[in-house]
Amino acid sequence: MSEAPQTTKLVFVNARAALFDLYGDHLRSRGGRASVAALVRLLAPLGIAAPAVRTAVSRTVRQGRLVPVRLPQGPGHEVTPRCVRRLDEAALRIYRAGTITWSGRWHVVGALPGDAADDRVFATRNMLLHGRRNFLFRDPGLPAELLPPGRPGEKARAYFEQEAGRLLPAAAFADRHLADP
Repeated sequence: MSEAPQTTKLVFVNARAALFDLYGDHLRSRGGRASVAALVRLLAPLGIAAPAVRTAVSRTVRQGRLVPVRLPQGPGHEVTPRCVRRLDEAALRIYRAGTITWSGRWHVVGALPGDAADDRVFATRNMLLHGRRNFLFRDPGLPAELLPPGRPGEKARAYFEQEAGRLLPAAAFADRHLADP
């Protein structure tokens, strides 16, 4: 008798936030463009349905962060210069080296088993990135000299960098779905 497949419960992620994370972590370095179909496929492992993806894209276009483009794979969207600046600012905070402050709240992320499916690895990396990004938007960025000794912020940063690197092969999932027509 075989065991039932193990399921992982996803934490709710806002579709627009997930779209922003996707462009920042995977699409920015690949020309900043993707077909709508690819966006739907890439956000599905995060539990975001196609209508929510389309609504998020539409709202992001209205905000001036994406523009419609025609791609070989079909209708798509590309980041605007304004969005590129915002993604660059976010990347500096998310991937920066150095210490960070702790708000007194904990966020726990589970490491996946080594044989996890690539869509689960992709979803987990995006959840890790989402949590890190949200934390950094609340982080005042104080210098280490102003912080109490023994604070866990440096360990949290090192953990994020380690896990984000370990989960980076999830980019293969993104590459595969971006190339699909």
